[in-house]
Parts: sequence; C-alpha cells; structure tokens
Amino acid sequence: MTSLTGKVTDSPFEPAKTEETLPLLQSAIARKSRLQCWSPGQKHSYTSRIVKVNETSGLISISIAKENPGGDEFEAALVRESFEEILFSLQLPTDIIFFKAELRRGESGFITARVKVPIFKIQRRLALRLPIPGARTVLIQLPNAAQISAELVNLSEGGIAVSLNEKSEFDLLVATKSLVRITFEVNEIPVSTSALIRHGFSAGSTMVKKAYRIGIAFQGIDVKLKDRLSQYVFEESAKFLGRY
Repeated sequence: MTSLTGKVTDSPFEPAKTEETLPLLQSAIARKSRLQCWSPGQKHSYTSRIVKVNETSGLISISIAKENPGGDEFEAALVRESFEEILFSLQLPTDIIFFKAELRRGESGFITARVKVPIFKIQRRLALRLPIPGARTVLIQLPNAAQISAELVNLSEGGIAVSLNEKSEFDLLVATKSLVRITFEVNEIPVSTSALIRHGFSAGSTMVKKAYRIGIAFQGIDVKLKDRLSQYVFEESAKFLGRY
C-alpha cells in the first residue's frame, strides 16, 4: 500500500516483467476480458475489450473494440481535447492489469493505443485501498431510519472503511446485520448505495481516546458508479508510482 506522503510501502502494484507484457495483454482477447478506459481526471470513460495486440520493434499497441455504445464519442473526445495518454484497467481471471497508453491512428472501427511499459499487476484477491486524506463525512442510515455520521478513511471499488469516536455508535453498527444506506462524496463523485457492515475494531490505547474503525461493503452498487470509483482508486494510487 501507499502512505499519504506518497512513499510506497508493500504496494500491491507489481511491475510485469518485459516478457510477460505481451502474453498478458494477448490473453485478454480470447477471454474477452473487461477493459476500462478513461482519460486523466475521469472526464471521459469507456468500457470495452481488447481485440488485437501488435508488437513492432519492441513497441506494443492494442486495438480496442468500439462495439459498445459511446466508443466513437470517447475516441473523438480524446482527439478533440488532445489527451496525451489514456488509462486502462484490464480484468483478467487472477490479476487486474493497470497501464497507460498513447492514442494512435489505426484501423477504422477500433481505438488504437500504444502501451507504455511497464504495465502493473494487482492480484484480484487483494483489495486496492486508497487512503482518503481530510475530513470527509459518510452518512450511514440504519434499517430503523436512525443515522450515524462517520469519517471516511479509505476507499476501494468494493467498499469503504470509516472511523468514529463513540463506542455506542460503533456497537450499534457492528451489531447491524441488515443492509444499511451509505452516502458520501469523493473527488466530486456522489455515492449513495446499499451496504453491509463487515467488521469493526478499536484503535488507540488507555492513554488516548479510542477511535473505532468499521469496514463497509457495497451491495448492489450501480455499475457505472462502481466503474468511476474503480477508475479513481487506480488513478490516484498510480500517482505514487511516478511517471512511466
């Protein structure tokens, strides 16, 4: 993971070996693996699949299908606004592949991009959690309509962790087995979804006031919203890797 200072500490990002890069990207073709594509800052995004992978003189390019609605508009926006790179996450059975690429001219009917190496692997079993600095409030609505406010600690595509100070509120949340409703905003992305309280623990000691942490898993979250959160987590986490 990464610290708030940007220091990499046991990062889940693993650079793929040079000899792995081409096979990893090619493996997505037969599987029709889901490919998320977005511009820096998530101004434009598109979900598709890789249909071709080419290597020429050590340079790797991919062709991306535009069969889903919005492909032409996504490509046109990238060209119109002169984005120098596109960000991608590719969902393979055992890993999620994160990489960047430059838009290139290619065959009609496809989006063509030249891959920047290295590409990075993240095991699917690992939850990539992005620390959220600053005080951001999460409103948790219980089944009985009672509401509890907590502070957002970190975010992943599957859920969040929050912190609160009152033991009575902590006890109430960890005892809740039914769905709750959570509402918060991060990076100007408003989130409102059903969720489940997964786990909780206390932090601190007898010398200082205890804080309490709660893990919350999204349930039935809108697919487009989940994609936006996933893109945000990957993009912000990748900043700790520096330019490549």
